Amino acid sequence: MALLRPREKLLRAAIAAESRLRYRGRRMHKRFRSWSQHRVRQYWLPQKVSLHADPREMSPAYLSAAVQKAATLRKHDAALWFGFSRRAQQVADSCTPQQLGYLFYG
Repeated sequence: MALLRPREKLLRAAIAAESRLRYRGRRMHKRFRSWSQHRVRQYWLPQKVSLHADPREMSPAYLSAAVQKAATLRKHDAALWFGFSRRAQQVADSCTPQQLGYLFYG
C-alpha cells in the first residue's frame, strides 16, 4: 500500500465522506418523496376541475387542483404535464405555500 501525504489523506477521506452523504441523501429523499406524495394524494382538493381545460387560463388554485387530480389518477400524458409545468412556472410567484406543495408533490 502506498504512503499518502497528509493532504492526499484528507482529500481521500473527504471524497469518501461525500460519497456516504450522497448515498444517505438519495435514500432519505426517496423515502420523503414517496411519503409526501402518498400523503398529498390521499386528499382531493374541493374544487371541481377538468384536466382538459387550457392550462394557459388556469389560476394557481385551479392549476394545483388539476395537478393533484392528474397525479392521483396517475395520468401519464406528456403533453398534459408539459402544459401544467409551463403554467406552474408562470404563476409560481402568486401561489400560496399550500398550492406550491400540491404542485411539487401532487
